[in-house]
Amino acid sequence: MEEIYEYICKNLNNEISANKLMNKIERLILSLEMNPYKYPKVHIRKNTEIYHKLVVDNYIVLYDIEEKNKKVVIYRVIYGKRNYLNTIR
Repeated sequence: MEEIYEYICKNLNNEISANKLMNKIERLILSLEMNPYKYPKVHIRKNTEIYHKLVVDNYIVLYDIEEKNKKVVIYRVIYGKRNYLNTIR
């Protein structure tokens, strides 16, 4: 997320938007505590990697739920207009 923040601040010269986006992503990630199953699953690799997909504006948060430890693990936050499935393979 740090890279996303830096990109928006420096390349797009928009610190206000970067702060708003980071706050929104953080708020939605923290809301997973109440209902981690809220967002759909996506298959990353055929039958081997399945994550939940949370869309926040133009970004995708891929996460998994560790049942045993009762926690949500965030794997990636990716720009959604890229072919994110190829990016993480």
